[in-house]
Amino acid sequence: MSLFNTKKETNKQPINEIQKAKGRRAKTAQQTIPYEEVYPNGIIKVAPGLYSKSYYFGDMNFTTEKEDKQEEILKKYSKLLSKYAPNVTAQFTIFNRRTSAAKIKERFLLKPKSDDQQIFRDDYNKILADKIEEGRNDIQKERYMTLTLKTTDIIMANRTFATLDEETDNAVREINKTGVRPLTIEERICILHDIYKVGEEDFFPDLLKDYYDDENKFSLEVLRKRGLTTKDLIAPGNYMNGTMQIQLGDHNYAKTFLITNFPTAMDTSFLSEISNIPCSMLTSVIFKSYPHKKAIKDVKAQNSAIKSEVVKANQKAVKGNYDPSLISEDLLTAREEAADLVRDVTIHNQKLFFTTVTVTLLATSLDELKEYSNILQMRISDFSCQANSLLGQQTAGLKTSLPLAMNYTEIDRMLTADSIDALFPFFVQELMDKNGHFYGLNAVTQNMIIYNRRDSVLPNGLIVGQSGRGKSYFAKGEITPNLLDTEDDIIIMDPDGEYVEIAKRFGGEVIKLAQKAEYHINPLDMDINYAASNNDDPVAMKSDYLVSLCETVTRKTGGLTPYEVNTIQKATAIIYEDYMKHMEEVIKNDPTKTIDLDASPNLVTFYDALLNMDGPEAHQLAMNMEPYCVGNYNMFAHRTNIDPKSRLIVYDLRSMPKNMKEFSMMVCLSDIWNRIVRNKDEHSNKATWVYLDEFYLMVQTESSAVMLQEYFKRCRKYHGIMTGITQDIEDLLITPEGRGIFNNSGFVAMLSQSNIGRREIQEQYDVSDSLIDYIKDKPVGVGLLYTGQNVVPFNYTLPTNTSLHKLMTTKPSEE
Repeated sequence: MSLFNTKKETNKQPINEIQKAKGRRAKTAQQTIPYEEVYPNGIIKVAPGLYSKSYYFGDMNFTTEKEDKQEEILKKYSKLLSKYAPNVTAQFTIFNRRTSAAKIKERFLLKPKSDDQQIFRDDYNKILADKIEEGRNDIQKERYMTLTLKTTDIIMANRTFATLDEETDNAVREINKTGVRPLTIEERICILHDIYKVGEEDFFPDLLKDYYDDENKFSLEVLRKRGLTTKDLIAPGNYMNGTMQIQLGDHNYAKTFLITNFPTAMDTSFLSEISNIPCSMLTSVIFKSYPHKKAIKDVKAQNSAIKSEVVKANQKAVKGNYDPSLISEDLLTAREEAADLVRDVTIHNQKLFFTTVTVTLLATSLDELKEYSNILQMRISDFSCQANSLLGQQTAGLKTSLPLAMNYTEIDRMLTADSIDALFPFFVQELMDKNGHFYGLNAVTQNMIIYNRRDSVLPNGLIVGQSGRGKSYFAKGEITPNLLDTEDDIIIMDPDGEYVEIAKRFGGEVIKLAQKAEYHINPLDMDINYAASNNDDPVAMKSDYLVSLCETVTRKTGGLTPYEVNTIQKATAIIYEDYMKHMEEVIKNDPTKTIDLDASPNLVTFYDALLNMDGPEAHQLAMNMEPYCVGNYNMFAHRTNIDPKSRLIVYDLRSMPKNMKEFSMMVCLSDIWNRIVRNKDEHSNKATWVYLDEFYLMVQTESSAVMLQEYFKRCRKYHGIMTGITQDIEDLLITPEGRGIFNNSGFVAMLSQSNIGRREIQEQYDVSDSLIDYIKDKPVGVGLLYTGQNVVPFNYTLPTNTSLHKLMTTKPSEE
């Protein structure tokens, strides 16, 4: 369906109220701000009987989706706008909000500390500072949706918005997977302030703290008692309405363009392209649905009028003795468009929308404003549109651009529900989390990826990548800022000794395990809080662990039978009976002591218990376990003699025999779990990051995979963050338990994968071929980042001339 212009017979707002507002000349800068009253719940009364509410919504990777998925998303977008009745005006606003480079650096650069690691902080900070300067990271592109409701009073507005909130969130969630979040009144005031006072964005949030109440929240009542209104906080020092632009204060300027003369068809990248100008700007689209019965009547009348014009043109051609085919092509095109419109509205039952598109550029000088205006007009012309400068109507244009969903301009455009696809406000997902760390550059936009994994909904995750593609480099890139910036603990299970050097350099402890090593770990050590809640039995959980340990030994014989599992459970109960009684007495004297390494049973105790039990299963299990309990592989049959105090611990397993690697990893995992439990008891705000390299070894047997899956589920209760590191995702997905771990990981960093691995990832995340290409034969460090809801292509590479890179690299030529 084509797009075409209509004059202002729209009933988009109560016209008398708009006209009254236009007829009043503003005497102060405050009076130029077009609203009447604000409410603590975020609602703003923009005019009598008109109430607006704004929502924040995140972007999504539309451009990299499959074609059929794009079509599905566009239908959902059309369905979203079709939900709203004629008494609701909807507006999408893309606000390019400038933040000074200094403020960005203050947010993301690491603070200095009094330790010997400052050289690495300096490297990290220089890398980020360079990226900030190179990209457009000083422009934060924020998206808002605003609904303005025509109703009787604020009470009815509250009731109606309660319904609209849920409907809007559900509808947008089908598009971007995250839905919308209603803005607070403080956030809405900040947005309006940053529009009217470009250059003062960094200071305003702190200024608002002067009007906080006793609960440390922004209060309209406190503001009122100070003799102020919200407009006093927003308004510039002066407001000069010019013919070509508006002057806001002494050094800021705003110029609004109305986008007109759209072509018959237009690409969905339109809004994204015109909003990519690297300046402060507002791109606004206002939609208001047309009552359907009236729409049918009007489009039929319009169709008849155009047909009449065509007949007149034909008659004129006959009288003028020239070929009727030479009549105006515009008129013939209008006839076709009118006929299409009648079919869309009457046969296909499509809604009509009156739509207004404005772009407001914000600059700190007239020269800058002129430069950005020229860029905008060139970009608009690429889409065969026109940018109307709104001569003499700049105030109306600015008010229309504000996220208040009010149209003060004289021209609308009529669109069908299908046609609004051209004004799609989504493009590419960006990640710029508060208190986050650097995860590379967005491979599409080249903007920084700043992600806060620690505070995400599901922080457990995976790092997968074929050998030599940068997975350990990426892991170290995540570990390093956590060591430099937080007090969190980092524990690494290192089968190949790749993390030993980083542990040494950061003052960590390396626990080198080998057949003749001095270090011993007793896998039967058990904190009484070993289970994740008071209702769970720690002995039962330890029993499951011993089942997995035994199955690791016996996997070549086909795994354990139910009788063998039952035998292990009985033996576990026996060997822990005295220990649990002992711990009851210990806790009476010292409630903080929840584990006793000297009293714990060990593998020898377990072996003896099996020998003393009746039945062939017990004796067979004892024979299978004998080498690990009293034989040549008994390095884990001794009391634990390590108690590392460092916040960085590496279990170095490279000297372990190959046939002992999986068993050793299971032993270390038990010790790690005890440390996670103790950290929770001793440090309530500290997270424990656990990295398990060569992760696939631990899911090769069913019981160990089940146990590992259980650790992944439970660790969040203890502020633990588990990360599995393996080469190909296929290695993990060969078992149901491994697939369960994958499906429940809220963070997955994917580097180059095999054909099978790529197919699995595409199936799991339903991503397009263009995204999958980022894990197919790409340079080292290029891949995909899944953060629980979105998949973002990334490029994680650091300058090779830094101490940080030299510490992290595993390339033999660079070590």
